[in-house]
Amino acid sequence: MYVRNKLIFMREKGWDAYIVSWFGDKILIPEFECYKELTFKEMTLTPMTLENKEVDYYIEKIIKMTNIKEKDEVIVESNTPVMAYWGEILAKKIAAKHIVYLLDERNDLLVSEKYLSFFYFKLKRRELAGINTKAIDLLFRRYRGYIADESAMLPAVCQNVVEDYDSKLMCNYSHERVNICVIGRLEKPFILPAAKAIEKITMTHLEDKFTVWFIGASDNGNTEIELVSLFANHENVELIITGYLFPIPRKLLKGMDYCISSAGSAGVAYREGIVTISIDAHDSQAIGILGYTTQNTLYRKEEPRQNIEKLLNKVMYENELNKYEFVPSDYKPDINSLEKHIAFLEESEKSKEYFNINELHSVKDDIKKNIIRFLGIRNYFMLKTDIHTKRRKKNKR
Repeated sequence: MYVRNKLIFMREKGWDAYIVSWFGDKILIPEFECYKELTFKEMTLTPMTLENKEVDYYIEKIIKMTNIKEKDEVIVESNTPVMAYWGEILAKKIAAKHIVYLLDERNDLLVSEKYLSFFYFKLKRRELAGINTKAIDLLFRRYRGYIADESAMLPAVCQNVVEDYDSKLMCNYSHERVNICVIGRLEKPFILPAAKAIEKITMTHLEDKFTVWFIGASDNGNTEIELVSLFANHENVELIITGYLFPIPRKLLKGMDYCISSAGSAGVAYREGIVTISIDAHDSQAIGILGYTTQNTLYRKEEPRQNIEKLLNKVMYENELNKYEFVPSDYKPDINSLEKHIAFLEESEKSKEYFNINELHSVKDDIKKNIIRFLGIRNYFMLKTDIHTKRRKKNKR
Protein backbone atom coordinates (compact mmCIF):
# COMPACT_ATOMS: atom_id res chain seq x y z
CA MET A 1 0.00 0.00 0.00
CA TYR A 2 2.95 2.30 0.62
CA VAL A 3 4.02 1.89 -3.01
CA ARG A 4 0.54 2.86 -4.20
CA ASN A 5 0.55 5.97 -2.00
CA LYS A 6 4.07 6.92 -3.09
CA LEU A 7 3.06 6.46 -6.73
CA ILE A 8 0.14 8.89 -6.33
CA PHE A 9 2.29 11.34 -4.37
CA MET A 10 5.05 11.46 -6.98
CA ARG A 11 2.56 11.80 -9.82
CA GLU A 12 1.06 14.80 -8.05
CA LYS A 13 4.57 16.24 -7.80
CA GLY A 14 4.79 16.09 -11.59
CA TRP A 15 6.97 13.00 -11.95
CA ASP A 16 6.42 10.19 -14.42
CA ALA A 17 6.26 7.18 -12.12
CA TYR A 18 6.67 3.49 -12.91
CA ILE A 19 6.47 0.36 -10.80
CA VAL A 20 8.82 -2.52 -11.56
CA SER A 21 8.08 -5.67 -9.61
CA TRP A 22 8.32 -9.44 -9.68
CA PHE A 23 4.75 -10.17 -8.54
CA GLY A 24 2.13 -10.05 -11.28
CA ASP A 25 -0.13 -13.11 -10.97
CA LYS A 26 -3.12 -11.12 -9.78
CA ILE A 27 -3.07 -7.35 -9.46
CA LEU A 28 -5.40 -6.16 -6.68
CA ILE A 29 -4.57 -2.46 -6.61
CA PRO A 30 -6.14 -0.68 -9.64
CA GLU A 31 -3.32 1.86 -9.94
CA PHE A 32 -0.86 -0.99 -10.61
CA GLU A 33 -2.71 -2.49 -13.56
CA CYS A 34 -0.95 -0.33 -16.15
CA TYR A 35 2.44 -1.65 -14.98
CA LYS A 36 1.70 -5.32 -15.54
CA GLU A 37 4.27 -5.51 -18.33
CA LEU A 38 6.93 -4.37 -15.88
CA THR A 39 6.63 -7.48 -13.70
CA PHE A 40 9.49 -9.95 -13.95
CA LYS A 41 9.41 -13.09 -11.82
CA GLU A 42 13.12 -13.40 -12.56
CA MET A 43 13.62 -10.53 -10.15
CA THR A 44 12.79 -12.82 -7.26
CA LEU A 45 16.37 -13.95 -7.87
CA THR A 46 19.32 -11.81 -6.89
CA PRO A 47 21.27 -10.63 -9.95
CA MET A 48 24.27 -12.42 -8.43
CA THR A 49 22.64 -15.76 -9.33
CA LEU A 50 22.35 -14.87 -13.03
CA GLU A 51 24.81 -14.44 -15.85
CA ASN A 52 25.74 -10.85 -16.69
CA LYS A 53 24.04 -11.09 -20.08
CA GLU A 54 20.79 -12.14 -18.41
CA VAL A 55 20.95 -9.26 -15.95
CA ASP A 56 21.66 -6.84 -18.79
CA TYR A 57 18.64 -8.17 -20.69
CA TYR A 58 16.20 -7.24 -17.92
CA ILE A 59 17.85 -3.91 -17.19
CA GLU A 60 17.69 -2.92 -20.87
CA LYS A 61 14.07 -4.07 -21.02
CA ILE A 62 13.13 -1.82 -18.09
CA ILE A 63 14.90 1.16 -19.68
CA LYS A 64 13.10 0.61 -22.98
CA MET A 65 9.65 0.08 -21.45
CA THR A 66 9.92 3.18 -19.26
CA ASN A 67 11.26 5.25 -22.17
CA ILE A 68 14.16 6.65 -20.12
CA LYS A 69 16.32 9.07 -22.08
CA GLU A 70 19.97 9.88 -21.45
CA LYS A 71 19.40 13.39 -20.02
CA ASP A 72 16.35 12.52 -17.90
CA GLU A 73 16.52 13.04 -14.15
CA VAL A 74 15.69 9.64 -12.71
CA ILE A 75 15.22 8.43 -9.15
CA VAL A 76 15.21 4.70 -8.51
CA GLU A 77 13.64 3.55 -5.24
CA SER A 78 13.82 -0.05 -4.11
CA ASN A 79 11.89 -1.52 -1.17
CA THR A 80 13.33 -5.01 -0.63
CA PRO A 81 16.91 -6.26 -0.38
CA VAL A 82 16.70 -8.24 -3.63
CA MET A 83 15.21 -5.32 -5.54
CA ALA A 84 17.93 -3.09 -4.03
CA TYR A 85 20.60 -5.12 -5.84
CA TRP A 86 18.68 -4.77 -9.10
CA GLY A 87 18.03 -1.10 -8.39
CA GLU A 88 21.73 -0.35 -7.95
CA ILE A 89 22.57 -1.96 -11.29
CA LEU A 90 19.78 -0.03 -13.03
CA ALA A 91 20.77 3.26 -11.40
CA LYS A 92 24.41 2.83 -12.44
CA LYS A 93 23.37 2.08 -16.02
CA ILE A 94 21.32 5.28 -16.35
CA ALA A 95 23.30 7.50 -13.90
CA ALA A 96 20.29 7.81 -11.58
CA LYS A 97 19.96 8.44 -7.88
CA HIS A 98 19.12 5.20 -6.06
CA ILE A 99 17.36 5.28 -2.69
CA VAL A 100 16.95 2.00 -0.79
CA TYR A 101 13.88 2.24 1.46
CA LEU A 102 13.41 -1.12 3.16
CA LEU A 103 9.80 -1.81 4.13
CA ASP A 104 10.37 -5.02 6.06
CA GLU A 105 10.81 -5.06 9.83
CA ARG A 106 13.37 -7.90 9.78
CA ASN A 107 15.73 -7.20 6.91
CA ASP A 108 18.45 -8.95 8.93
CA LEU A 109 16.65 -12.21 8.12
CA LEU A 110 16.69 -11.39 4.41
CA VAL A 111 20.25 -10.17 3.89
CA SER A 112 23.32 -12.39 3.91
CA GLU A 113 26.13 -11.07 6.11
CA LYS A 114 28.27 -11.26 2.96
CA TYR A 115 26.09 -8.54 1.41
CA LEU A 116 26.04 -6.02 4.25
CA SER A 117 28.89 -4.04 2.69
CA PHE A 118 26.50 -2.91 -0.05
CA PHE A 119 23.85 -1.69 2.39
CA TYR A 120 26.49 0.02 4.54
CA PHE A 121 27.75 1.80 1.41
CA LYS A 122 24.21 3.09 0.78
CA LEU A 123 23.81 4.05 4.42
CA LYS A 124 26.98 6.15 4.50
CA ARG A 125 25.76 7.97 1.41
CA ARG A 126 22.41 8.62 3.12
CA GLU A 127 20.73 6.53 0.44
CA LEU A 128 19.35 3.90 2.82
CA ALA A 129 16.42 4.15 5.23
CA GLY A 130 13.96 1.88 6.97
CA ILE A 131 10.48 2.15 8.46
CA ASN A 132 11.99 2.28 11.95
CA THR A 133 15.45 2.88 13.40
CA LYS A 134 15.40 -0.55 15.03
CA ALA A 135 14.84 -2.19 11.64
CA ILE A 136 18.14 -0.65 10.51
CA ASP A 137 19.83 -1.50 13.81
CA LEU A 138 18.86 -5.14 13.38
CA LEU A 139 20.21 -5.18 9.83
CA PHE A 140 23.65 -4.02 10.96
CA ARG A 141 23.72 -5.47 14.47
CA ARG A 142 26.75 -7.64 13.66
CA TYR A 143 28.38 -5.15 11.32
CA ARG A 144 30.86 -2.54 12.56
CA GLY A 145 28.86 -1.92 15.73
CA TYR A 146 26.57 0.48 13.88
CA ILE A 147 23.67 2.05 15.80
CA ALA A 148 20.99 3.79 13.74
CA ASP A 149 19.57 7.22 14.54
CA GLU A 150 16.41 9.00 13.40
CA SER A 151 18.08 10.02 10.13
CA ALA A 152 17.78 6.41 8.93
CA MET A 153 13.98 6.30 9.32
CA LEU A 154 11.20 7.41 6.98
CA PRO A 155 7.42 7.16 7.43
CA ALA A 156 5.56 4.54 5.40
CA VAL A 157 2.00 5.64 4.68
CA CYS A 158 0.33 2.28 4.25
CA GLN A 159 -2.72 1.92 6.50
CA ASN A 160 -5.49 3.28 4.25
CA VAL A 161 -6.58 -0.22 3.24
CA VAL A 162 -10.12 -0.54 4.65
CA GLU A 163 -13.17 0.42 2.60
CA ASP A 164 -16.94 -0.02 2.70
CA TYR A 165 -18.07 -2.55 0.12
CA ASP A 166 -19.95 -5.84 -0.11
CA SER A 167 -17.68 -8.87 -0.06
CA LYS A 168 -18.45 -12.53 -0.69
CA LEU A 169 -16.30 -13.30 2.33
CA MET A 170 -19.22 -12.25 4.52
CA CYS A 171 -20.89 -15.51 3.50
CA ASN A 172 -18.33 -17.25 5.72
CA TYR A 173 -18.96 -14.96 8.67
CA SER A 174 -21.10 -15.86 11.67
CA HIS A 175 -21.82 -13.78 14.79
CA GLU A 176 -22.44 -17.01 16.65
CA ARG A 177 -18.78 -17.97 16.49
CA VAL A 178 -15.72 -16.36 18.07
CA ASN A 179 -13.97 -14.56 15.21
CA ILE A 180 -10.21 -14.09 15.53
CA CYS A 181 -8.14 -12.60 12.71
CA VAL A 182 -4.46 -12.31 11.92
CA ILE A 183 -3.56 -9.65 9.35
CA GLY A 184 -0.34 -9.49 7.36
CA ARG A 185 1.84 -11.16 4.77
CA LEU A 186 2.02 -14.79 5.81
CA GLU A 187 5.82 -14.95 5.47
CA LYS A 188 6.20 -12.59 8.42
CA PRO A 189 7.89 -14.27 11.40
CA PHE A 190 5.04 -13.55 13.81
CA ILE A 191 2.39 -15.40 11.78
CA LEU A 192 3.10 -18.96 12.93
CA PRO A 193 3.65 -18.05 16.60
CA ALA A 194 0.32 -16.21 16.51
CA ALA A 195 -1.36 -19.17 14.80
CA LYS A 196 0.00 -21.63 17.36
CA ALA A 197 -1.23 -19.41 20.21
CA ILE A 198 -4.73 -19.32 18.71
CA GLU A 199 -4.66 -23.07 18.12
CA LYS A 200 -3.87 -23.71 21.79
CA ILE A 201 -6.74 -21.44 22.87
CA THR A 202 -9.18 -23.31 20.63
CA MET A 203 -8.00 -26.65 22.02
CA THR A 204 -8.34 -25.42 25.61
CA HIS A 205 -11.86 -24.06 25.05
CA LEU A 206 -13.62 -26.82 23.18
CA GLU A 207 -16.95 -25.45 24.42
CA ASP A 208 -16.59 -22.52 22.00
CA LYS A 209 -16.75 -22.47 18.22
CA PHE A 210 -14.16 -20.36 16.44
CA THR A 211 -13.59 -18.91 13.01
CA VAL A 212 -9.90 -18.13 12.55
CA TRP A 213 -9.21 -15.68 9.72
CA PHE A 214 -5.83 -15.07 8.12
CA ILE A 215 -6.08 -11.95 5.97
CA GLY A 216 -3.05 -12.26 3.74
CA ALA A 217 -1.03 -14.75 1.73
CA SER A 218 2.51 -16.00 1.27
CA ASP A 219 4.42 -15.80 -1.98
CA ASN A 220 5.12 -19.53 -2.22
CA GLY A 221 2.09 -20.95 -0.40
CA ASN A 222 4.18 -22.74 2.23
CA THR A 223 2.68 -20.92 5.21
CA GLU A 224 -0.83 -21.71 4.04
CA ILE A 225 0.10 -25.40 4.03
CA GLU A 226 1.38 -25.15 7.61
CA LEU A 227 -1.76 -23.35 8.76
CA VAL A 228 -4.08 -25.93 7.23
CA SER A 229 -2.06 -28.69 8.90
CA LEU A 230 -2.08 -26.88 12.26
CA PHE A 231 -5.86 -26.55 12.42
CA ALA A 232 -6.68 -29.89 10.77
CA ASN A 233 -9.08 -32.10 12.75
CA HIS A 234 -10.15 -29.23 15.02
CA GLU A 235 -13.91 -29.70 14.98
CA ASN A 236 -14.59 -26.39 16.74
CA VAL A 237 -12.50 -24.34 14.30
CA GLU A 238 -13.28 -23.04 10.83
CA LEU A 239 -10.09 -21.79 9.16
CA ILE A 240 -10.35 -19.12 6.46
CA ILE A 241 -7.31 -17.84 4.57
CA THR A 242 -8.47 -14.95 2.40
CA GLY A 243 -5.33 -14.59 0.32
CA TYR A 244 -4.11 -11.12 -0.65
CA LEU A 245 -7.04 -8.79 -0.06
CA PHE A 246 -7.39 -5.17 -1.10
CA PRO A 247 -9.24 -3.33 0.08
CA ILE A 248 -10.23 -5.06 3.32
CA PRO A 249 -14.04 -4.89 3.68
CA ARG A 250 -14.86 -2.76 6.71
CA LYS A 251 -17.94 -4.82 7.59
CA LEU A 252 -15.83 -7.98 7.79
CA LEU A 253 -13.07 -6.39 9.84
CA LYS A 254 -15.48 -4.79 12.30
CA GLY A 255 -17.05 -8.22 12.77
CA MET A 256 -13.84 -9.57 14.28
CA ASP A 257 -13.81 -10.11 18.03
CA TYR A 258 -10.04 -10.15 18.33
CA CYS A 259 -7.03 -9.46 16.12
CA ILE A 260 -3.36 -10.36 16.36
CA SER A 261 -0.97 -8.46 14.13
CA SER A 262 2.16 -6.35 13.87
CA ALA A 263 3.30 -3.04 12.42
CA GLY A 264 0.85 -1.20 10.16
CA SER A 265 -1.59 -4.10 9.96
CA ALA A 266 -2.08 -3.97 13.73
CA GLY A 267 -2.85 -0.27 13.47
CA VAL A 268 -5.46 -0.98 10.81
CA ALA A 269 -7.47 -3.27 13.12
CA TYR A 270 -6.98 -1.01 16.14
CA ARG A 271 -8.38 2.03 14.33
CA GLU A 272 -11.45 0.02 13.34
CA GLY A 273 -12.15 -0.65 17.02
CA ILE A 274 -11.03 -4.29 17.13
CA VAL A 275 -9.39 -5.62 20.28
CA THR A 276 -5.87 -5.98 18.92
CA ILE A 277 -2.79 -7.64 20.34
CA SER A 278 0.32 -6.12 18.74
CA ILE A 279 3.38 -8.28 18.14
CA ASP A 280 7.01 -7.22 18.34
CA ALA A 281 8.67 -7.68 14.95
CA HIS A 282 11.97 -8.61 16.57
CA ASP A 283 10.98 -11.49 18.85
CA SER A 284 7.44 -12.34 17.65
CA GLN A 285 6.08 -12.02 21.19
CA ALA A 286 3.23 -9.79 22.32
CA ILE A 287 3.90 -6.12 23.05
CA GLY A 288 0.47 -5.58 24.57
CA ILE A 289 -3.14 -4.70 23.81
CA LEU A 290 -3.40 -1.66 21.59
CA GLY A 291 -5.19 1.23 23.25
CA TYR A 292 -5.12 -0.50 26.64
CA THR A 293 -1.55 -1.38 27.58
CA THR A 294 0.45 -0.04 24.63
CA GLN A 295 0.41 2.25 21.61
CA ASN A 296 3.33 0.46 19.95
CA THR A 297 2.74 -1.75 16.94
CA LEU A 298 6.23 -2.54 15.68
CA TYR A 299 8.68 -2.85 18.59
CA ARG A 300 8.22 -2.68 22.34
CA LYS A 301 9.73 0.16 24.34
CA GLU A 302 9.18 -0.32 28.05
CA GLU A 303 6.55 -3.05 27.77
CA PRO A 304 7.53 -6.49 29.07
CA ARG A 305 7.73 -9.41 26.66
CA GLN A 306 4.48 -11.39 26.85
CA ASN A 307 3.44 -14.83 25.67
CA ILE A 308 0.80 -14.45 22.95
CA GLU A 309 -1.34 -17.37 24.12
CA LYS A 310 -1.39 -16.24 27.75
CA LEU A 311 -2.27 -12.65 26.83
CA LEU A 312 -4.98 -13.75 24.40
CA ASN A 313 -6.47 -16.04 27.03
CA LYS A 314 -6.50 -13.19 29.57
CA VAL A 315 -8.27 -10.92 27.07
CA MET A 316 -10.83 -13.54 26.05
CA TYR A 317 -11.55 -15.33 29.32
CA GLU A 318 -10.16 -13.36 32.27
CA ASN A 319 -11.63 -9.87 31.72
CA GLU A 320 -8.18 -8.37 31.24
CA LEU A 321 -9.57 -5.31 29.45
CA ASN A 322 -11.54 -4.23 32.53
CA LYS A 323 -8.26 -3.33 34.24
CA TYR A 324 -7.46 -0.52 31.82
CA GLU A 325 -8.98 2.54 30.22
CA PHE A 326 -9.17 2.41 26.43
CA VAL A 327 -7.37 5.14 24.51
CA PRO A 328 -8.49 5.37 20.86
CA SER A 329 -5.97 5.90 18.10
CA ASP A 330 -5.45 9.45 16.87
CA TYR A 331 -3.37 8.31 13.89
CA LYS A 332 -4.61 9.30 10.45
CA PRO A 333 -2.76 8.23 7.30
CA ASP A 334 -1.40 11.41 5.74
CA ILE A 335 0.07 11.11 2.28
CA ASN A 336 1.73 14.51 2.76
CA SER A 337 4.08 12.94 5.31
CA LEU A 338 5.87 11.61 2.23
CA GLU A 339 7.37 15.10 1.93
CA LYS A 340 9.98 13.72 4.35
CA HIS A 341 11.04 11.33 1.57
CA ILE A 342 11.74 14.32 -0.68
CA ALA A 343 13.79 15.98 2.07
CA PHE A 344 15.72 12.73 2.60
CA LEU A 345 16.49 12.61 -1.11
CA GLU A 346 17.74 16.19 -1.12
CA GLU A 347 19.98 15.57 1.90
CA SER A 348 21.58 12.47 0.40
CA GLU A 349 25.05 12.44 -1.15
CA LYS A 350 25.12 14.58 -4.30
CA SER A 351 27.91 12.72 -6.11
CA LYS A 352 26.96 9.74 -8.22
CA GLU A 353 28.76 6.67 -7.01
CA TYR A 354 27.59 3.07 -7.21
CA PHE A 355 28.44 -0.18 -5.56
CA ASN A 356 29.73 -2.94 -7.82
CA ILE A 357 27.09 -5.61 -7.23
CA ASN A 358 29.28 -8.16 -9.02
CA GLU A 359 31.57 -8.06 -5.97
CA LEU A 360 28.89 -9.67 -3.82
CA HIS A 361 29.12 -13.44 -3.41
CA SER A 362 27.65 -15.99 -1.02
CA VAL A 363 27.84 -19.79 -1.04
CA LYS A 364 24.05 -20.02 -1.28
CA ASP A 365 23.81 -17.75 -4.31
CA ASP A 366 26.82 -19.38 -5.98
CA ILE A 367 25.12 -22.79 -5.70
CA LYS A 368 21.88 -21.36 -7.06
CA LYS A 369 23.77 -19.74 -9.93
CA ASN A 370 25.24 -23.11 -10.93
CA ILE A 371 21.80 -24.73 -10.79
CA ILE A 372 20.27 -22.00 -12.95
CA ARG A 373 23.21 -22.17 -15.35
CA PHE A 374 22.60 -25.90 -15.73
CA LEU A 375 18.79 -25.81 -15.98
CA GLY A 376 18.18 -22.39 -17.52
CA ILE A 377 15.90 -19.78 -15.89
CA ARG A 378 12.68 -21.10 -17.42
CA ASN A 379 13.29 -24.69 -16.33
CA TYR A 380 14.40 -23.50 -12.89
CA PHE A 381 11.06 -21.76 -12.28
CA MET A 382 9.13 -24.71 -13.73
CA LEU A 383 10.94 -27.01 -11.29
CA LYS A 384 10.15 -24.70 -8.35
CA THR A 385 6.48 -24.59 -9.33
CA ASP A 386 6.37 -28.38 -9.66
CA ILE A 387 7.90 -28.84 -6.21
CA HIS A 388 5.39 -26.47 -4.59
CA THR A 389 2.47 -28.16 -6.39
CA LYS A 390 3.53 -31.61 -5.23
CA ARG A 391 3.90 -30.34 -1.68
CA ARG A 392 0.36 -28.93 -1.70
CA LYS A 393 -1.06 -32.19 -3.05
CA LYS A 394 0.78 -34.19 -0.43
CA ASN A 395 -0.60 -31.95 2.31
CA LYS A 396 -4.18 -32.34 1.04
CA ARG A 397 -3.94 -36.10 1.41
